[in-house]
Amino acid sequence: ANMGGKGITLIYYTGHGDQDGDWNFHDGWISFDWLYSQKQELCKNTMLMVISDCCHSGKWTAKLIKKQNPKFGLLSVCGPDKTARNCEFAAAFCSDINKEEKDKIAQ
Repeated sequence: ANMGGKGITLIYYTGHGDQDGDWNFHDGWISFDWLYSQKQELCKNTMLMVISDCCHSGKWTAKLIKKQNPKFGLLSVCGPDKTARNCEFAAAFCSDINKEEKDKIAQ
């Protein structure tokens, strides 16, 4: 991660998303608002790109659109009312990643 200079900081999350698209862990959670505030604090001069591969991740997209911040990019794998398991994009995205990994192992 590039936290101080110019560049792109990438965060990729795959896991459980609650009804708000927030990331859930066995010992806590990360909300869009918390992550957005951390970007403002820690990544002032970098572009933050987030890939959110979880259920209801489209809710974060709606929140980001309201912020209109060109230094925060977000790829949500499914819509706000969809589960990642039932989302065609998520299935294709994961399939492409798995194919690349399989190809690397085969070489």
